[in-house]
Amino acid sequence: MSEYQTDFRRLNVLMIIFGAAWLLLISGLMIADVWDETNARMLFITEPVVSQNVFEAVLAAWLHQLPLDIYRPMGSSLALALGKLLDGNFIWMRYFNALLMIGSAGLLAQALAFRYQTTTRHALAFYVVLLFSSSSLITSTWFANIFDAACLFFLAVSIRLYATGHLAGCAISFSLAVFCKESYVLAFPLIAWMMWEDLPRLEKRGRNARVWMSISMLGVSAVYWWVRHTLIPVGSEADIHGFDYSPLTYIGSTASFLSGFLAQTYTFHLNSPSFWIGTGSLLVVLKFARGAGAKWTMLAILGMSSLVYMGMFGLQGEILISSNNFIGRLYLIPFALSLFVIFATVRKSVVLLVAAISVLGMGDTWRRHAIFQQTYAEVYELAEATDATLLVHYPEKPLDDFQRGLRIGNFPDAGVRIDVLEGGIDDN
Repeated sequence: MSEYQTDFRRLNVLMIIFGAAWLLLISGLMIADVWDETNARMLFITEPVVSQNVFEAVLAAWLHQLPLDIYRPMGSSLALALGKLLDGNFIWMRYFNALLMIGSAGLLAQALAFRYQTTTRHALAFYVVLLFSSSSLITSTWFANIFDAACLFFLAVSIRLYATGHLAGCAISFSLAVFCKESYVLAFPLIAWMMWEDLPRLEKRGRNARVWMSISMLGVSAVYWWVRHTLIPVGSEADIHGFDYSPLTYIGSTASFLSGFLAQTYTFHLNSPSFWIGTGSLLVVLKFARGAGAKWTMLAILGMSSLVYMGMFGLQGEILISSNNFIGRLYLIPFALSLFVIFATVRKSVVLLVAAISVLGMGDTWRRHAIFQQTYAEVYELAEATDATLLVHYPEKPLDDFQRGLRIGNFPDAGVRIDVLEGGIDDN
């Protein structure tokens, strides 16, 4: 048995240990279903889903027969199947996301070890930094992120299979990621970089195999976008994400995205130190990436991300109860893919910089997400103790929860409102 094989087994054992520790950490954030989790719970108990079996619900997702403003049939299928099997239990559904995250981080760490013959410590460091990050934390403690979690998992399987030369499996898993979420496109630069690295040592047969693999990936991608645009025109009013093509909006959104990239959060002002530290640190990482291929790969991932998420980033400032609470989910795929490039090409000191900023971001997200959920837990407790339907003033995210007897929305005369700055509820 070679030393490398022994280290690889040791890596797997250590990843299991750190994965268990991480599950213990996130168990403290299983407080209350919030926002899209609650909407999904209402979907599970209304027609047509409530009268469908698992197969019928999954088929309806693929045929776009449900009242959804998205067409991500693989992710929707997983959500619906879990919702039916687990009776809408948001805690167990969150833990399913967590298992996907553990699997993704482990597969990418293995791919790093296989492809670059890294030490056990180096591959384990990648696993820990990715898992103990803000993006992984929010993805695993809000099951509405199942689209992101599933997409990254299938991409991780694809990259792991490519690293060991299983090209057919790589293409199949990539195809599954295509139908999870549109942000799968961010993996194209990484896969192209790995193929480019392989070309000098490949014979004609190996090159042809990669050409056919690329054609199959692009073909499945083209089919998905044709079907998606037919059902939900991209960027239209019917789409979940419309695009604001204003140059100022693009520049502002991109600046926020880049400055918060390493921490996977942007809870700061434009003139705050966090904004400039985040931007400067990302530039340091790009500067010290070894080789033009690595630099261009990261730039491509970041550039494509700025287009995919156009207009979705801003400056959160002091507002705590808002959609920005979940912003880490948008960083998940680009951060995981870029982190793979970082660990493959940059020096140890830069890796430590990335790790430090990412862990600090996770701490901030943990604190805010806890307050966010506790706020809604207070609302639910009050609704349960109220005989009539409880009205709560909070216009940003309306909710009509007939099961709890609760309505949240633009009700300025309601007796209760949500404190958006510090969390909690106040009497009007």
